[in-house]
Amino acid sequence: MDGKNDLGTGSLWLKGTQNIGEDVTLVAQGWIRNDDIFRANGDSKKLQEGYIKFSSGNVDYRIGRQIIVWGRADRLNPTDNLTPRNFTLLTPEEDDQRIGSLAAKATYHSHENSLTGIWLPGMDPHVFPVATTPGVFFTQHIPRINRIALKFDRSGGDVDWSASYYNGSDLTPDIAIGAITPSGANLIFDHNRIRVLGMDAATVIGRYGLRAEAAYAWAVNTGANDFLVKKPFFIW
Repeated sequence: MDGKNDLGTGSLWLKGTQNIGEDVTLVAQGWIRNDDIFRANGDSKKLQEGYIKFSSGNVDYRIGRQIIVWGRADRLNPTDNLTPRNFTLLTPEEDDQRIGSLAAKATYHSHENSLTGIWLPGMDPHVFPVATTPGVFFTQHIPRINRIALKFDRSGGDVDWSASYYNGSDLTPDIAIGAITPSGANLIFDHNRIRVLGMDAATVIGRYGLRAEAAYAWAVNTGANDFLVKKPFFIW
């Protein structure tokens, strides 16, 4: 949103794995890039993921910065509430905009079923493009609260499906009006608490694959006069 066009970009994406035991693996993934190869200060870098994974019996564990993707629908996923995206990143694939979050994840497997529990001690929100506007200032409030998520998944039968629950901060902010001074107005990006109950399913009928996903979200809106915080909503 800066008016520039005809940009040449260059990037190097790297991923490495290292086994340090029979069932213990280190995983790291990141990139270094320049979003304008004719401008020296256009360089940026990011460690997308860096975690350790190991297994014990029927339980798989992952601890560290990781990308956790939920949902079976295409592109728009109402249940995908755990790890953010950087919508300002110029990439040919939208999934490359994903950013890992610090998390501890445990998954118990039993035949076609699995039960996953996730604890996220902090939050990295979505990164949105915000235009520089004279007289308007932006402040982002990111609460440091524990986030938790649970998911039951069944895969491998005629119908694959899952049910999930998330309790934590909203990756997408509500926008509130802060102080208004002679120098301008302050817009506050508040990441309020949200609880989401979701389900998804996928099956095949002949040559056609069918997928569905839905979620209901409880927000902290206090009533009809609270227009600065999103109301509870259903999306499918």
